[in-house]
Amino acid sequence: MKRIGFFILVCIALTILAAPAWAQQRGGGFSKQVDKAVSGLNYHALVIGINRYSGNIPRLNTSVNDARAVKDLLISKYGFAAANVTELFDYKATRGNILRTMRELSITLDDNDALVIYFAGHGVEDIATSTGYWIPADATPNAYETYVSNGDIRTYLRAIKARHIFLISDSCFSGTLLAQRAMPGEIDERFYARKAASRSRVVLTSGGKEPVMDSGRSGHSVFGYFFLKILRDYDRPYLIPTQIFVEVGPLVANNAPQTPQWGSLRDAMDEGGEIVFVNRQYKAPAWLAFSANKPSAVYLDGRFIGNTPIASREVHPGKYSYKIACTEYGTEKVGNVTARSGDSVPVRETFTPPASTGPGYLSVATNPWVEIYIDGKNLGYSPKVEIKLTAGTHSVRLVNAEQGLDRTVQIVIKSRTHVKIGPKVHSISQ
Repeated sequence: MKRIGFFILVCIALTILAAPAWAQQRGGGFSKQVDKAVSGLNYHALVIGINRYSGNIPRLNTSVNDARAVKDLLISKYGFAAANVTELFDYKATRGNILRTMRELSITLDDNDALVIYFAGHGVEDIATSTGYWIPADATPNAYETYVSNGDIRTYLRAIKARHIFLISDSCFSGTLLAQRAMPGEIDERFYARKAASRSRVVLTSGGKEPVMDSGRSGHSVFGYFFLKILRDYDRPYLIPTQIFVEVGPLVANNAPQTPQWGSLRDAMDEGGEIVFVNRQYKAPAWLAFSANKPSAVYLDGRFIGNTPIASREVHPGKYSYKIACTEYGTEKVGNVTARSGDSVPVRETFTPPASTGPGYLSVATNPWVEIYIDGKNLGYSPKVEIKLTAGTHSVRLVNAEQGLDRTVQIVIKSRTHVKIGPKVHSISQ
């Protein structure tokens, strides 16, 4: 027997996974075009998980955990109404209940509905007929008539009139039941809108024809763990099965001897659409821009992020502390900035020379000698060394009547600096 793993998700808008070809448009918010395409769609789910079986069929450890976690995510993150989610766990997942529920869905759903079906439990393939089966909770070992066959499932999926059906199961639906689907190029809001508008019958399996693992991590199967991780971690507005498969396939194949499969359900009038899951917890990013009148280093929440100017820094919505440090003046500005979803917030700081904190010094040692006047006060003859002056601008007059010298210069004294005049009268250095 095989352990069947599987999952699903619904999501709609203008986002993508972090693949280079699937570049999200700047702004990254919900899209009116996509919202219009999914408006009026009601999202439903049938979630089946079986750990406990009657008779001698071995129990499983993770199926119910997987199924329950899928149900919770569909409701809490992707906006499924709890009333539209049907769960069949353990002894409730009998053959009769599974088929009865799918028949009810074929009667009640129409083109305004989207349906996710998740099955986690034992599965088997009849070697004699090459037919795959789900094994319900009340099945009799080796009595195939008590199982749910691929044929049974395909019959009901054809009969259900929902615009979208996304089925997650194990190897039962690989091979001849799956038709190939081309991988998309760039995914943008128009792509999501087209997918949402067209009918779809999409199947994702946890493996091919090989047995798949019941054990995995954190109480989930290998497939269930990575499937749920993708759903939980997804931080864009919209998600489709294509994106889920691209992510989950390599993760499962790298960590277990099984390879997930996906495609359209053969002969079920699939028109190339896909269910679009809307991430109701999504918040569009914000952008911060930093500038200053002097070259400065920028720190955001204590972490260096670059030097000014920083034209656009993407951040999650929230409140941040910043520090802009001016290297020329050795001073810094600190503050807080609130970044709201979808906003671009400029932060600019202006630096001025630091205020004086002490005196500076002037030395005059010229050839020929001069008589020194500072701000009109006679200080005697040169040489004079380290004349203490307050920081600021001072008028210095240098006179030598014998040589016909009478020169006045303006000097700027900065705190803790030393200005020197000499050896020539016109030579000033700092």
